[in-house]
Amino acid sequence: MHSLYELNPVSLRKVLPENPGVYLFKENSGRVIYVGKAKSLKQRVLSYFRNPKDIDQKTSLMMKKACGLDFIITSTEQEAFILESNFIKEFMPRYNIILRDDKQYPCLRLDMKESYARLRIVRKIKKDGAIYFGPFSSAYSVRNTLRLIDRVFQLRKCKGTGLPKRTRPCLNYQMGRCLGPCTRVVADGDYKKTVEQVRLFLEGRNTELINRMDKDMSAASDQLDFEKAARIRDQIASIRNTIEKQHVVS
Repeated sequence: MHSLYELNPVSLRKVLPENPGVYLFKENSGRVIYVGKAKSLKQRVLSYFRNPKDIDQKTSLMMKKACGLDFIITSTEQEAFILESNFIKEFMPRYNIILRDDKQYPCLRLDMKESYARLRIVRKIKKDGAIYFGPFSSAYSVRNTLRLIDRVFQLRKCKGTGLPKRTRPCLNYQMGRCLGPCTRVVADGDYKKTVEQVRLFLEGRNTELINRMDKDMSAASDQLDFEKAARIRDQIASIRNTIEKQHVVS
């Protein structure tokens, strides 16, 4: 984070980059009063120093209160979007009238305490002991992530904390999208191991995840369970094909 304690457009013009990022206006006490994102930090921040007649009343009042500026450079606009959301939730700036509510952004919820945990898309983060991953920038991006996990890890899709009583596995199992815990097709220990793999994947701990899966594949092969070994091999290939470099914003 870069700190500038003088809101002087001449000096800011020399320091602010053209990169995407997030900027934070602060009042004299150091409290954050506004958080914004930008495709170009220089162009966006300098736009606040136009003639007061050309900006709205809220922005004009905010600039009268602002005494300092912090900014953070991000690699992409998408990262700036997520970081802006996190900062607004953290600092609750008085001049941000949107984005304060956790319902605004979708997250993925995983409750490791459930016997057969499943992933759910939620818009409200609660202190309920579950793990939340996000926020995602859109419903489209979170659903894409969920579809990928469904294809690779095959956690259950049925609703509710308990398993439904079935004599035959569901359609998702027949389509290769579920491990079939409702009819005990998968052992409890194997299902819990898959849940832990999903957690590692969503936390971005891909190297650790692949190392663990490599060991499981070798163990299955040593036990002559070639079908299981092949399934793990395919999972590893899918994970490697979808891993991209990401700068994780905490």
